[in-house]
Amino acid sequence: LMTKQHVRFNYFVPELNYENGNNFRWNMKDFLEFLLNHKGKIESSVILGDEVADFEWEDQQLDQQRNLYWFRISKNRYNNIPSLKHLNKPGKPIELDKDEFVGEFSIFVFDPESGVLVVQSNFYGLTTKQSELALTELRQRYKESIGEGENEVGVVSLKPIPDESAYHRALQNQIIRRINIKASDVSLLNDEHMSAEVMHKAVDAAGEIGGISFDLTVSMSRTPRARSLEKDQVTQVIEDIKYLAKQGKDVSMQIASKEDEHHAIETIDLLSPRLKSSMTIEFPNRETPGAEFIYNNFVEQNFDLPQDNLDKNSKNKGFRQRAARAIPKPDNL
Repeated sequence: LMTKQHVRFNYFVPELNYENGNNFRWNMKDFLEFLLNHKGKIESSVILGDEVADFEWEDQQLDQQRNLYWFRISKNRYNNIPSLKHLNKPGKPIELDKDEFVGEFSIFVFDPESGVLVVQSNFYGLTTKQSELALTELRQRYKESIGEGENEVGVVSLKPIPDESAYHRALQNQIIRRINIKASDVSLLNDEHMSAEVMHKAVDAAGEIGGISFDLTVSMSRTPRARSLEKDQVTQVIEDIKYLAKQGKDVSMQIASKEDEHHAIETIDLLSPRLKSSMTIEFPNRETPGAEFIYNNFVEQNFDLPQDNLDKNSKNKGFRQRAARAIPKPDNL
């Protein structure tokens, strides 16, 4: 039996921040070449509080055909461990040795042409902040190993890349499954220019009970996958949020939509959409897909240019070109 899984990726510009306020684009090429050619030369694990990040030496490669570097970092924990379970029988706790952890893995792909770092989004894997901490420490060890660590105290920062097309893509999608609206200082939101009834009702409800902010989610919940919120009404809410934001009001909105019932849901932030992509992989039940398998599917479904307009994944492809248009060329550090 096979299982299908949707995998998402976030796109960042890696930067180096220094105490004196200087920030530079980080070209990761020399760092990644070092890791490829000096396996085990530096300590690969980085303590993250109760968890540990670990660079996987055997899961890294330079894709010479596409000029892409990819690698994998695991997030390892020793608490909140699940149990082994047979149906209709008691669960059996998983006992770990002192040097054993439960690991969750994330793929990283660096494109030296555009200076973009693509990070697999894994709910149980490294957060963006943890990725920054892990890369900062690994880079520091690399610098020390080549004799350049004494004056090197750069902190890695992953800056999300804006996606100006996301807003239009969300409106073009056939199915809108969820919207989330947040606003503060509701007394300042009573504006005659607002047209969406849901906005007026949210403001009135918060005001009636003395609230100063609201967080409203409207979704299709457990309805069939093809059902959608009323698109005309959602469009009115979008226009209200955009108008209020231009007036300097503290508002935000997220839209969860999909092209049709067969595609994965994409969630965008209306006011600051970020460059993302997704893919669908199929693999045997009870197996964990390997790093190279995920990478190969990523470049096939996300990075390579589509062969024709009928390619079902063509909207995800050509991200090197899209990213290059969104950001300037990286500095060589």
